Amino acid sequence: MGSYWYTLEAMYSDENSIQFAQSMIYTYQQELWENNWGQGKYPDAISEINRSDEMNHLEDKLSGMGYQFMITKNEKLIYTNLTEEDMQAARSVAGDAIDTAKTLTASRHEVSVIKNTFYHGEKVFCITAVHRQQTDQGVVNYLKNYILKYLIGILAFFVALTVFVNGITSWWISRSILKPLH
Repeated sequence: MGSYWYTLEAMYSDENSIQFAQSMIYTYQQELWENNWGQGKYPDAISEINRSDEMNHLEDKLSGMGYQFMITKNEKLIYTNLTEEDMQAARSVAGDAIDTAKTLTASRHEVSVIKNTFYHGEKVFCITAVHRQQTDQGVVNYLKNYILKYLIGILAFFVALTVFVNGITSWWISRSILKPLH
């Protein structure tokens, strides 16, 4: 039972929030091609571009989880807050696949790398996110945090339903069958 529980727990764990970050990136793919990627205040700066509220929300969420990221459009860098150290850490985990892979998820120790490529017509967007800092979050265990709580809630609901139905049935039997017998 111990190894089965460990396997089940490992399957639902999320080190460095990599699964949550991956689903956030995938969820926001439509915002990539709908966003006005024109220049912002400073024409030479690729970190000051026009972004929608949704893209700002994505950046806030990823940054809050410890991820830095870059966005390319047709292999041209349009936004980055990645440092050279972030890219070196990403290459130490993913190797050359970080440049060639269309989709990539890799993690080793504190470093996690996510890369997703999205196609929209003739446009190719790519988001590469890197997590390389120690956070207080550690490993998020979805099995303990969410799934078991729902199972306990469902079990409590069925116990309460059984007690309720038992009470109604007992009341009905006592009124319908036992009273006429007296």
